[in-house]
Amino acid sequence: MKIVETGSKYLVLMKDMASVNGADPVRVLARGRVGSFDQAPPNAVTVDVAGFISKVNSLGEEIKFQLVAMDEEVDLVMTALIAGETVFFLSLPGAAKTTMARMVAQGIDGKFFRKNITADVSRNDIFGPLDPEKIKQGEWGRKLAGLATATVSTLDEVFKGSGPVLDMLLEALEEHTLSEPDRIHHLPLVLGIAASNELVNATIHNAFWDRLIIRKEVNYPTRSEDWESLLYCVHGTVPIKTRLDPEEIMLVQGLVELKAGELPLGIAKRMTRIKVQLDKKGIVVSPRRFLAWARVATASALLMGQNEIGSKALMVGQHILWVHTDEIADVRDVVGRLSDPERGILLAAAADLEQITANLDNDDTTLEHLVHWQAKLQKHQRIIETKVTDPDLRSEKDELLKRFHVAGASMIARSSDLMSKASKQAAGS
Repeated sequence: MKIVETGSKYLVLMKDMASVNGADPVRVLARGRVGSFDQAPPNAVTVDVAGFISKVNSLGEEIKFQLVAMDEEVDLVMTALIAGETVFFLSLPGAAKTTMARMVAQGIDGKFFRKNITADVSRNDIFGPLDPEKIKQGEWGRKLAGLATATVSTLDEVFKGSGPVLDMLLEALEEHTLSEPDRIHHLPLVLGIAASNELVNATIHNAFWDRLIIRKEVNYPTRSEDWESLLYCVHGTVPIKTRLDPEEIMLVQGLVELKAGELPLGIAKRMTRIKVQLDKKGIVVSPRRFLAWARVATASALLMGQNEIGSKALMVGQHILWVHTDEIADVRDVVGRLSDPERGILLAAAADLEQITANLDNDDTTLEHLVHWQAKLQKHQRIIETKVTDPDLRSEKDELLKRFHVAGASMIARSSDLMSKASKQAAGS
C-alpha cells in the first residue's frame, strides 16, 4: 500500500483503505479515488514525491526528444497528468498528437485506448457491450472494455459523437466514473486527451466543452529549420524508458488538489484580478474552470520544482480561460500582464512572430503588409531588450531575438522579391 505524506495528513487510495476498519477520510480527493487521513495505514510505503516529479519530467523530455516543435504541448500533457485534468488540442490532422499520446501511454503502466469519434460510434464501442452473463442473471451491466479499462485515452474528433456518447464521455473525462443503473464504476483513467479539427458550439453554455479544461491550438511548424529537423527526427519510434505507476499518479493528483486549496493569499488575489479583467473584456470563466486553473497551476509549479505556487505558474491560465479561439490573444495578454509580465512579453511577441512567419509567403502579401509587420517586430524587439531582465528567461529571450533576426532577413528578401515583380510588371506595361 502506497501513501503520500503531507504535513500531518496521509494521502491513501480509497480502495486500499476499504478494508481498514474505522478509517474515515478527512477529505476525499482526485475524483473520489484518494482520501486524506489523520493516520497512516500499517505497512504503508511512502512515495517520494520529488522523485516521482523528476520521473514525470524525464518522461516529458523523452517525448520532446522524439518530436519537433511540440515542447509546449508535451509540457501541458505532463501538467494535466498530475493535475488530473483533460487536455484538448485543436489542430489539423498530422500534427503528431496521436504519436505524442502513444508515447505518454508507453510511460504509464496500464492500457491505452484511442478512438476516432464519428456519429456512428456507440457507447458500446467506447465503454464495452452489455454483458450477456449479467443479463442472464437479471442484471443490467456492461462487459467493461475500451475507455472503461484504460489508463490513458485519446479521443479524436470528439464533437462528432452523438448526444448519448458525449454525455458518457463527459462523465468519464471529468469524474473518471461510468454510471450504470445499479452501480458506478470508478475508472482507472489517469489522463484523457481529446482533439478535433474544428470547434463545435464553443460557448459557455456547452457543458462538454467546459469540461475540456486545458485547451491548446496546435499549429504546423512555421520555421524552415523545424521542417528540416522533422525529416531526421525519430518520431515516436524509440521505446520510452520511463515508467510511472498509475497509483502514484493518482496519489499525486490528490496532493495537487490539496495544495490547490492552500494557495498563498497573494496568488489568490492575482487570480481574482485576472478574472475581473477578463470579465471587463466579456470573456466568461466558469467556477469549474477557475478552480481547475488553481489545480493546473499548482501542478505546473511542482513540475518547475516549486513547492509553493508562484506567479509564473499562473501563466498556464492562458490555456484554460478562453472559450472561443477569438479570445485566445486577449486571455494570453491579460494572464501574462497580471501574472508573469516578462514571460507575457515573450509569449505575445512569439505569437505575433508565428503569425507573421506563417503569412509571409502568401500570394496576397503586399509591401504594406511587410512594412506593418516589420514595425510590429521592431516594437516587440525594443520591449524585449529593455523590459525582459529575468535571468531565468535569458535563453528564451535570446532564442526569440534570434528568430526575430531571421524573420527580419526573410522580410527583406520578400520585399526585394515583391519590388522586383512590381518593376517587371511596370516595364511590361
